[in-house]
Amino acid sequence: MTREFFARRVKAMRCPTHLARPLLNSFVHLSCMEELGPMAEGLFGVHAAALEVRSQRMGVLASNIANASTPNFKARDIDFTTALNAVESQPGGVGTDLGGALKYRVPTNPSMDGNTVELSTEQTAFAENAVQYQSTLAFLNGRIGQITRALKGE
Repeated sequence: MTREFFARRVKAMRCPTHLARPLLNSFVHLSCMEELGPMAEGLFGVHAAALEVRSQRMGVLASNIANASTPNFKARDIDFTTALNAVESQPGGVGTDLGGALKYRVPTNPSMDGNTVELSTEQTAFAENAVQYQSTLAFLNGRIGQITRALKGE
């Protein structure tokens, strides 16, 4: 394996779409992960899959918040451990199948119209997930920086 080989692989992790949509979309595209192949799993470990799950959870929580006043809307959430195991078991370590990790949330105080969204709970979960997403992303960016410096011989 040459430096050029690894440089091409690391460059794939910095495609323009990744940089343009870092928060609500997946950090790692399936096509980029396929190009990296099994090497990505060794380079980033569980963190790429964790970022994928946190991204998907952010979308679910945002949907709950958006439907807080929709009659009969049932709040959902993702069981992180189950989802992480499902994503890791997919080829390349990244995917969209949550493997049954998407669950309906049991409300502590259901509303009369059948809506189970508790806005304060959803907002808290969204904020916690956003912090976890940012910390995972910061770790991955640091790892990419380490790899880049190693390739440059710094």
